[in-house]
Amino acid sequence: MTCAPTSCPVRNSVPQLMNSVSPFTTPDVASPHHPAPSGQVSIHRLSSSEWPLLSSFLDEAYGERAEFKHPHRWRWQFGDNPFRENSESDLWPVWVARDGDRIVGQTAAQIEPLHGVPGCPRLAWSVDTIVLPDYRRCGIGRRLQQASQEAHQAFASMSMSAANRRIKQRLGGQQLGELLEWSLGDPAAQQTPISRLRRTCRHAFDRMRLNQATRESTTHRSSLRCVPLERLDESIDAIWTDRKSDYDWGINRDSQFLNWKYMDQPHVTHRAWRLERDRGHIGWIVIRLAGPGEPKRGLVADLVVPSHDPSLRVAVLVELVELCRQAGLTCIRVGSSSATEAAALKSTGFRLRRRYQPIWHLAGQDPHPPRHPLFSLGDHDLGQYPLHRR
Repeated sequence: MTCAPTSCPVRNSVPQLMNSVSPFTTPDVASPHHPAPSGQVSIHRLSSSEWPLLSSFLDEAYGERAEFKHPHRWRWQFGDNPFRENSESDLWPVWVARDGDRIVGQTAAQIEPLHGVPGCPRLAWSVDTIVLPDYRRCGIGRRLQQASQEAHQAFASMSMSAANRRIKQRLGGQQLGELLEWSLGDPAAQQTPISRLRRTCRHAFDRMRLNQATRESTTHRSSLRCVPLERLDESIDAIWTDRKSDYDWGINRDSQFLNWKYMDQPHVTHRAWRLERDRGHIGWIVIRLAGPGEPKRGLVADLVVPSHDPSLRVAVLVELVELCRQAGLTCIRVGSSSATEAAALKSTGFRLRRRYQPIWHLAGQDPHPPRHPLFSLGDHDLGQYPLHRR
């Protein structure tokens, strides 16, 4: 079956719904370029009985990467997620496109606790939207995402393809601030002599800035301690109670969330440290380490420190670089969602690598949330294995 410009297997079909949360019963309009199909594709919420079909679909869709998508990550992300609504239900936060006895597309929602939006305790991150090649350009992706969006009060996506971004905007999504990704070290191997020379010069300049930041932060660092943690505990909850008022809204970073998101995540290794100063607890760091077969890059999944003291933030970044060096990492990536965070990263030798422009949809309320969010590179699913694909 081929979905070419002159033929589409699902165009002009009336979806057959099973446990659907969205009444997609209006057929697409046929045209001379898209004649009526021979079959129908239904859009519905996944039930447990369909797991064998979904497993076959994931194997086909992801190929050699499938083992890192299911069953362990899939179960952790959607099944054992403690923030999933109606966890006893037979239905999962996953929507599928089904053509007969074959699943041909899916989209999923990674549910996380939300802070700062009244009456809205959860945020659904849109993840893993994929349609098999023969079924693309037929509107299936739009119908899947619309079904998922309509099932959640707060619906967002951090990283997406250009096609998915257009779909989300057409469904009413608005841009939601910005997350900047910064890097320090060697992000990728360079092939040409000129590129190697440029890289060497950049690294020398970055090292000069890092050395200067190290000297200037000596006073703060003398009283700063990074205490390793096997699990995030009640001390982290106390820190978050004090720190969350620094941000208008964001993911609710209590110990339950942090342990599930980072310490329990399959296929990857995270390490956590509590930040202490003058015997007081002031913040924490969570770093995603490189795994087998990955380049020696680290991703700072979560970093929370007092926002009122820029020099303290620089001192924490210097300590973070040292922690990554001790872990054998040659490149570090950190996210920022405020001008203060960005200035500290730049002064410590980090370079801007990428901009993420999240899309947000809030049902029944002002679509624009407060201005000062807290984003991190771990909020969505940017750190999944293998990291070298990013």
